[in-house]
Amino acid sequence: MRYTQKLAAYAAEVYDGISGGRESFSVRYLSSCGPIPDKAERAEVTALVDAAVRQSREQDIKMAKTHIGPHRDDLEIEVNGKSARSFGSQGQQRSCVLALKLAECRILEEGMKEPPVVLLDDVMSELDEGRRNYLLNHLVGRQVFITCCDDDMIASLNGGKVFYVSGGMVVSSD
Repeated sequence: MRYTQKLAAYAAEVYDGISGGRESFSVRYLSSCGPIPDKAERAEVTALVDAAVRQSREQDIKMAKTHIGPHRDDLEIEVNGKSARSFGSQGQQRSCVLALKLAECRILEEGMKEPPVVLLDDVMSELDEGRRNYLLNHLVGRQVFITCCDDDMIASLNGGKVFYVSGGMVVSSD
């Protein structure tokens, strides 16, 4: 839950940049054990999970699977207060994924004390020009590899290096 809170804060910052401040982003941790207060102590969370697992035990045995526990928990991601899964456009959904991945990079960087390499495969196709521009030109201070199939997708790149794969060979653009 603490990780989710940190991830949510960083991802909201990234999403704000990706959307140019036009959309709001939020993430909530959904526990299969029922609502857990944000400021709950470890012992309180353990007690809530234990009680929920005990209450579900008979049904779990009948169904031969567990219905309660951290493995059943999820994240609710919202854009402008609405579920991104149900109501988000493909571009918004892709932006949510990017915001979460880049927030995860920031958390990893804090822990490792060096930036991780970022690999983004074919992320440009469902983004509008503003979102592509942000992605291409605001990921400074780290090594980023972005693949795409259309030269127009990288037209706004203000630095970096472009490579092409042709005939099984990697060729530099210069």
